[in-house]
Amino acid sequence: MRRKQIDETQDSGVIVWRGSSNKIVKRFIYSILLFIAIVLIGATLRSPISPVRPLVPFFTEELNRSTTMVGFMNILLLVVFDLFSPFIPKISKKYGMGFTLMISMIVLTVGI
Repeated sequence: MRRKQIDETQDSGVIVWRGSSNKIVKRFIYSILLFIAIVLIGATLRSPISPVRPLVPFFTEELNRSTTMVGFMNILLLVVFDLFSPFIPKISKKYGMGFTLMISMIVLTVGI
């Protein structure tokens, strides 16, 4: 079994593995940032959807729509979510998670 050589610096006491790359560190940082982005996106997506129920009387009066029609508009968001959910893993695998999240946030910003 072949061992990698170790260089020890006397100044800082840091052990540096000769010939190794920082891919593991970069991947770990990317994973942490991606997790934070997903949590923040999830937190911001809750706010546009949650306050719809108290506004139902306002929508029925201003838009001259029935309560059923306003309820349908609220359910429409969930139906669209269910329709597009199966395609997201394929898109994410093809273009990457970061790019997919960025495009989805742009689409949501334009839509809201």
